[in-house]
Amino acid sequence: MTELPAGWAMTTLAQVLKSVTDGTHAPPARHEAGLPLLSAKDIRNGGIRVADPRLASEDYVSSEMRRTSLAEGDVLLTIVGTIGRSTVVGPSPRFALQRSVAILKPGSILPHFLSFYLQSSHADAYYQVHARGTAQRGLYLRELQGLPVPLASLAEQARVVAAIEEQFSRLDAGVAALERVRQNLKRMWAAVLQAAVTGQLAPQDPNDEPAFEWLGFHGKRCSPPEPGKASDLPIGWARTTIGDLKTWSLYGPRYMGHGSLVMTTLPPGFRCFVQQTSRQAERFWSTKRQSSPLIPQP
Repeated sequence: MTELPAGWAMTTLAQVLKSVTDGTHAPPARHEAGLPLLSAKDIRNGGIRVADPRLASEDYVSSEMRRTSLAEGDVLLTIVGTIGRSTVVGPSPRFALQRSVAILKPGSILPHFLSFYLQSSHADAYYQVHARGTAQRGLYLRELQGLPVPLASLAEQARVVAAIEEQFSRLDAGVAALERVRQNLKRMWAAVLQAAVTGQLAPQDPNDEPAFEWLGFHGKRCSPPEPGKASDLPIGWARTTIGDLKTWSLYGPRYMGHGSLVMTTLPPGFRCFVQQTSRQAERFWSTKRQSSPLIPQP
């Protein structure tokens, strides 16, 4: 560890705690109803997430809570499997813990300051050296209590905790902003595809052979716009299915003797719109072959 700031001191975890214990070593059978019996998988940094909690009877959980004296402000630390996740117990806890979680009762150290330190790379380096086991590594309470802990005054600890939480708030805001950008990109991508399949993305060439004539020439079924009736398709487009386009490929043309294209991947019945004629397809794919054989994805 780097040199400590003025006024700080190095001590051990045992010296800053009132007590340390772990959860039950003999959990009861699962109950269909009751209170949560949590393990390391339920503890996250800064919180508790219970997707599918193991339940125990209320009497059992109450007896475990009395044994460990679990209370608001206690610090939880995972010590089996994934070692080093930590959180602070909130108000009115109503759960018990298994042996994969240690319960630390702070003495001369603020709970959140201790919890943040237990998540640090310095603490993790200690866990890696002192953990035991192969398939599932664990840290004994005796070894845990020897963890070196940098200690500041309570006022300095409070300032450190406030600074950390401020930075975390900024990170959370950044993550939220990135998620909004991602959603906007998805909408933009959908809008580009919508424009592409409705003839609004690229200029239409009136000299191009209508798609229904080209498809008919190659023996493909399609539904051309009915004369005199309004159509949702641009002029020269036709409606068909992927099942009828046996001569097209998502990844560009694969030329055969008669100059047709190959389609083998999508199921019949998948509806699509056809605007590419033989000349349009060649112009399009000759450009794509110069960059990548794949259609870019978002």
